[in-house]
Amino acid sequence: MIKEQEAGLTVAEVCRKYGISPASFFKLKAKFGGMDVSDARRFMQLKDRDASYVRHLPTTDILISQQQMGRDRLNIATNLRVIFTVETNFLPNIDYEECFQRGIQLLILGAVFALPVAKMALGMALSLARNIQGEHAAFQTGQEK
Repeated sequence: MIKEQEAGLTVAEVCRKYGISPASFFKLKAKFGGMDVSDARRFMQLKDRDASYVRHLPTTDILISQQQMGRDRLNIATNLRVIFTVETNFLPNIDYEECFQRGIQLLILGAVFALPVAKMALGMALSLARNIQGEHAAFQTGQEK
C-alpha cells in the first residue's frame, strides 16, 4: 500500500482502494515506511512475541530468558523468584537493584555454556517449581509427606 503511493498513486486513491482514512495511512507510513514486506512482517512478529511475553509475566515464577527486565516488567511479574540468563555483555537489561529488593535470585551465566546451562536451568526450575529440594530435606529428617 505504501509502495503503491510511492509509485504514483495519490493518498486518496490508496485510501479508497484499501478502505482506510488518510490519518490511518500516514500512521502506517510512519511506522512501516522504508520497510519491505518481510521486514514489516518480522517487526509485527517481534511485537506479538513481546506482547505474549508480557502477558505471561504475572504468573511466572521462574524465568529463563534474555529479555529486558526493567522495573516496569518486574512490577508485572509479581510471582517471579528466579531469573536465569546467559546474557554476557553486562547490558543494563535487568534492573538488578529492584531484583535484589524483591528477593529475586539472578543466575547470570556465560554464553559459552548457553546450551548446557539452559538444560541445567530447566532442571533447577522444575526442582524449584515442584519443591524437590524441600521434599528431599523432609525425607532426610523423617518428615516426608
